[in-house]
Amino acid sequence: MAIVQVALPIPMRRLFDYTSTPVPSGHRVVVEFGKRQMVGVVVGEATTASVDPDKLKPIIQVLDKAPAFDAKMLELGRWLAAYLHHSLGDTLFTMLPAALRRSEPNQPQSISMLQLTDTGNLQLALPMRAKQQHALLSMLTSEALAQSIVRQNFSRAIVKACLDKGWIETIQKPLIIGAKWREQIAVGQAPVPNPEQAIAISTIVAQQNQFMPFLLEGITGSGKTEVYLQAIETVLLAGKQVLILVPEIGLTPQTVKRFEDRFGITIGVLHSGLNDTQRLSVWQQAKAGDLGLVIGTRSAVFTPFKNLGMLIVDEEHDESYKQQDGARYHARDVAVLRAKRENVPLILGSATPSLESLNNALQHRYQLLTLNQRTGNAQLAQQRLLDIRRLPLTHGIASPLLEKMTSHLNAGGQVLVFVNRRGFAPSLVCHQCGHVEQCARCD
Repeated sequence: MAIVQVALPIPMRRLFDYTSTPVPSGHRVVVEFGKRQMVGVVVGEATTASVDPDKLKPIIQVLDKAPAFDAKMLELGRWLAAYLHHSLGDTLFTMLPAALRRSEPNQPQSISMLQLTDTGNLQLALPMRAKQQHALLSMLTSEALAQSIVRQNFSRAIVKACLDKGWIETIQKPLIIGAKWREQIAVGQAPVPNPEQAIAISTIVAQQNQFMPFLLEGITGSGKTEVYLQAIETVLLAGKQVLILVPEIGLTPQTVKRFEDRFGITIGVLHSGLNDTQRLSVWQQAKAGDLGLVIGTRSAVFTPFKNLGMLIVDEEHDESYKQQDGARYHARDVAVLRAKRENVPLILGSATPSLESLNNALQHRYQLLTLNQRTGNAQLAQQRLLDIRRLPLTHGIASPLLEKMTSHLNAGGQVLVFVNRRGFAPSLVCHQCGHVEQCARCD
């Protein structure tokens, strides 16, 4: 019997010893902790116990046939726990999908399918008065279909009638989202990049087989996403996987559609709007290498991959990447560390880079790529500063601005006005000379 060290999802920054036959690191186990049973993660073995060996409890159950954490992800969890001064167990469970934090087996998810039986196949050759039932049998002649798809076209009563007669049957098949992506990838027509985009793309592609962090600073509408697409193309065609982080769920659908249209493959999506089963399925298939591209929010940075080839953090300055409770990690910083450990390129994209990333670029830790021109015929918005000294104000708005707003509204346009205060004057200002009166008592 070995002394196995287990990390538990509790605030205590220590490991707990249990007895068991040798269990490889990274496996989830069920152990007795006090008067309750908990799920923990095996992180190693000890030569001597931290307590009296006679008091050691045995591991109740090993939940996984294959480890939930490989060596790289387990080491990432160790580093993150030490960096954040957080318990290792809590940190590792933050990295797991919610379904695996419970004592559920880590098995491929299945989906309920309907298929035609031999009896049902014979019925197709006979005249049938029940047109709906006959149509259902005809629909299932070529392949089994998910129950959810069948019930979009046929009522529950029709499906039940065919099941009761033995014409169709229910089977369970593994839920596979995009296992054949390497065969199905079909890169669509890409627009010709402008000179700035071409330089950025060629620079990134030249470093695709090694760790190199790029800060892609591009003004709004400069085509940063197109740079992502063309840089990703070479990675996917080489059979490697890509992870893209976006700050909010709202950005996910439009991003997914654009990438699906370009590459013609199913894309894994990870965000809080999915249920536990859906997130676990994407996690499992990314780990098995069955998904070429995964797009997700903050926690997707912990998704395991079989052959990761590139990491992208879009809108890297966004505060949504910062976890506000539990293990307070920053997804952008974890992405940098992970790209270094995986030895793959990292792209941080933003129109307004964070000061940390900008400083890293100025210190030559990151390679800075800039896009200063808008793509196509898009023009930058014109900005004008109106000096309101010696101008009459109507409810705080100068007459030239009122005239401009009126003409724009008359032309069928819209106007958005921001005011810096509501209901009171923030200061005493002279409109003749621009002097702002100061108070010696409350300056």
